[in-house]
Amino acid sequence: MRRLLGVVRAMLVSLACLAWLLPPPAACASQPAGGLVSGSAAGIVDVRLGERGLLRGTVLDAAGQPVAARPVVLQSPEGAMFSAQTDAAGGFAFHGVRGGVHRLLTGEGCTICRVWMPAAAPPAAADQLIVAAKPLVVRGQQPFSAMFANPLFIGLVVAAAIAIPIAVHNAQDDGS
Repeated sequence: MRRLLGVVRAMLVSLACLAWLLPPPAACASQPAGGLVSGSAAGIVDVRLGERGLLRGTVLDAAGQPVAARPVVLQSPEGAMFSAQTDAAGGFAFHGVRGGVHRLLTGEGCTICRVWMPAAAPPAAADQLIVAAKPLVVRGQQPFSAMFANPLFIGLVVAAAIAIPIAVHNAQDDGS
């Protein structure tokens, strides 16, 4: 019986050590790139151009406040680059933009937008592009409550719930 308990104890300790070595699942990770205030579920925003290819937009921080003096770059499908800087209200504008799928680069990340000519734009297309930063989550900076949903933590609690009574039982056997 004592030999069996020693084997069980060794297996539990091995499993607990293995749980610490395994990486957390990919589902717990989050992307640090910026998000969109408006847009479709796929993350592509439809935007309607103004007169003479005018594309307007606003850059907001995680709290919804405008970000001033932020460089903004628009890359067209042909590789042409437009650059601007946000004003005090977080607004920017590009002139001479043609329709197509473009990438908008800000300090908060990359936004994919489908730019439409006014006559061809779908009804859901926005007149202005709104880009908002998501709060950056870096490993170790998640809320304290997220620790309880971590599979490693749950495994450690289960292993402790099994190992502690066994250790107490074995300690009582050794003392008599």
